[in-house]
Amino acid sequence: MQRPLSVPHEFRHAQSFDGTRLRYLVAGEGPLFVLCPGLGTPMVSYRKIIERFGSAFRFLCWDPRGFLGSSVPAAGARALRVEDHVGDLMRLLEVERMEPLVVGGWSMGVQLSLAYVHANPGDCQALALINGAAGSVLSGADLGVPIGERAAVGLVKAMSSAGPALGLAARALLDRQPTIGILRMLGIAGGDGAHDDFFREVAREFKHHDFELYLQMLLRLHEHSAEPLLPEIELPALVTCGTHDRMTPPKLARKLASDLPRGELVEIKGGTHYTMLEYPEELNRHLEGFLRRVLPEPMKRVA
Repeated sequence: MQRPLSVPHEFRHAQSFDGTRLRYLVAGEGPLFVLCPGLGTPMVSYRKIIERFGSAFRFLCWDPRGFLGSSVPAAGARALRVEDHVGDLMRLLEVERMEPLVVGGWSMGVQLSLAYVHANPGDCQALALINGAAGSVLSGADLGVPIGERAAVGLVKAMSSAGPALGLAARALLDRQPTIGILRMLGIAGGDGAHDDFFREVAREFKHHDFELYLQMLLRLHEHSAEPLLPEIELPALVTCGTHDRMTPPKLARKLASDLPRGELVEIKGGTHYTMLEYPEELNRHLEGFLRRVLPEPMKRVA
């Protein structure tokens, strides 16, 4: 993170089940709230949530294997499956000797959260599922033109082979203000510009990815679906989406919320896949209302 969090925090390292070195963050005080990573998502993406609720919860998040401060697994892209990320979480919980009270995450973090709590119900009492889908993400994305699942997978594979060129372009352009304007024109990003500094802070870390590996992880993510598990996950679950999200469109969030026995849907008007960066106060307001209802005791510490 380019600037320190405003709550007590520490970056740590641990070795995962297969020897992959993980960099992770613990921040705040209280019962554990796990924030699973999105697709190559920098931990700074969760800054606004951690700083708002750090007086009530101890947060744990990590750099996904292969990206940023975590090492590339020895098996390469073959070890970027949802099951591998869930294995990383289980290892971090073992190291920290804690069980989570809340599990959640953005984008890919939704699938990781669902897979984890289904396999490890434990003491988890709530889910916070931010702008994601239950699975098979490429079949549900709105790419702006009619395209089938097979074609979408083929397109990602072709883009993966151009990973080095994508990386050069990203490092040159991704965190520039004009780039954000272009993303808004294309409908990929939204918001009113009030939080563009936050958007650029996230992009500044994201742009250093190995984009070939990133797109291979997207393919592994597409291969996974938590949909068959949903009726068995009987936890209170806040499901959020942006009304203009093209990567995980609102229809996927609506289905996710309806398939979860205790799912609650919130649609944030004008938000895209990056609602957490575009409208952080609104997202936190909905998250706070949910947490005060389902976990009133720790939330007493939030002003």
